[in-house]
Amino acid sequence: QKDAPKMSVEEYDKNTQLILQVSEKFMDDPDVEKLHKVIVDFQFSRAVTCDDVDGECRKYSNFLQMLIDDSKNGEFSPEERVAHVKAFEDLKKSIKSSREVLEKLNN
Repeated sequence: QKDAPKMSVEEYDKNTQLILQVSEKFMDDPDVEKLHKVIVDFQFSRAVTCDDVDGECRKYSNFLQMLIDDSKNGEFSPEERVAHVKAFEDLKKSIKSSREVLEKLNN
């Protein structure tokens, strides 16, 4: 937290909005077989960077890894889908909390 990146709240919002959009798109993709390869390639390429303020990047990485692991067999079970929604909601909460930390650091 004390080593949070030097960025504006606006920059943070832009970055995290992209993270949430990509995460939601992955979570909702109906073609789980194709999704597996896309997420693996996406994570490997680091196409979307995450500048950590207060632990949200770990949650983002864990969320992507959960989707990779769960998509290996080509489908998501109902239980896995519920877990994905919970992890996504947790990621959103973490981003909101980290944004508040960044606001305090920038004031």
